[in-house]
Amino acid sequence: MKAPLIAAAIVLALGARPAAADECLDRFVKILTDVSEKGPVKIRVTRQYKGIPSTENMHFSLNAGHWMSAMIRPANAPWSLGYKGALYTSTDKGKTWKKVREMQAQGPQERLKALRENAKTARNARCGQATLDGAPHDTVEGDYTHQQGTETEYHNKYWIRRDTGFIRKAIYTFKSPTITGRTIQLIEKAPGLTLPKPE
Repeated sequence: MKAPLIAAAIVLALGARPAAADECLDRFVKILTDVSEKGPVKIRVTRQYKGIPSTENMHFSLNAGHWMSAMIRPANAPWSLGYKGALYTSTDKGKTWKKVREMQAQGPQERLKALRENAKTARNARCGQATLDGAPHDTVEGDYTHQQGTETEYHNKYWIRRDTGFIRKAIYTFKSPTITGRTIQLIEKAPGLTLPKPE
């Protein structure tokens, strides 16, 4: 009796793997194509490029149309601000702002269309578990091809806080014909965040 039971268990286990893999890929695609507003957040962003000095900044966002990037490294680099469809820069760490240009706003539907096209190439999804800042997180990672402009291969990995579903960390590793590197984001909710409103 034991042999048939063992064989049945093996068949069930083998049959479960594709379903689990599909579920993980679906979760990766859902994250990849999410354009919903997350509320006020602050993100520590580190960009590392092959053959180019890395950069670091704090990105503060109230929504897609109102954000500020404060440079940490290099320390003398100008800050930038997006507000009411315009791009501003500051050379005195946000004390004063100068309008650079109007920005072409890409609406959620346009962004979603591009993301869905890229998501069609999603593959090699893997899901797991990890501890971040002492709290349990789910990890979701996978590959896809960014097809707008220069074709670029990406591997994204996300750390999702299990009790809230909030993405606390993301690493985007990329390779194009001209550049290779990765971007690391450490993300926090920022209730009460206020940003400059230049006129």
